[in-house]
Amino acid sequence: MVDQLKISRNRINRLKQRIIRNGSILPRNRGRKRVVTDELVNWLITWFEVDENVGKGFKSAYLAMIDHFGKDYVKVTRHGCYKAFKKYSNHTWKRIQRIKIRSNTEKNKRKRMEYLLRFLPYHNAEAEGEVEIIFIDEAGFNLDK
Repeated sequence: MVDQLKISRNRINRLKQRIIRNGSILPRNRGRKRVVTDELVNWLITWFEVDENVGKGFKSAYLAMIDHFGKDYVKVTRHGCYKAFKKYSNHTWKRIQRIKIRSNTEKNKRKRMEYLLRFLPYHNAEAEGEVEIIFIDEAGFNLDK
C-alpha cells in the first residue's frame, strides 16, 4: 500500500488511527464552541442603548442578562462575557460608559469662558512683549524652546 499511494508508512498509520477514532479520514473540529452566543451579545448591545441604562457598568448588564435568560442559559463568568462582548460587538469600555452630563450646557460654557478670561490679560501682555509665558510640563521641562 505504501508503494501504491506513495505515502510514508507513518502517515498511513496516522490516517488509519484517525479513521478508527473519528469514523472518517477528516480531522475532528478543534477548539471550544462559543459560550457567549450572538443572541446574548445582541441582547447586551440593546440593553446598553436603553436610556435608563446609560452610565451603568457591565456588572449591572451581566446581572440583568442572568435575570432575563436564567442562570442555566448563561454559562459564562462576567469576565468571559465582557471579553466576548468586546470582541463580537466592537464596543470598548469607553463606548459602554456613556457620559450622562452634556458637555455643552450653558453652565459648562460659562465656566469655560470664565477660565479663559482669567488668562486673557497674560496673553495680551505676552503679545505686546511685556511678559514671557513659559509652558512647563509635569516633569519640569520648558516646552517653549
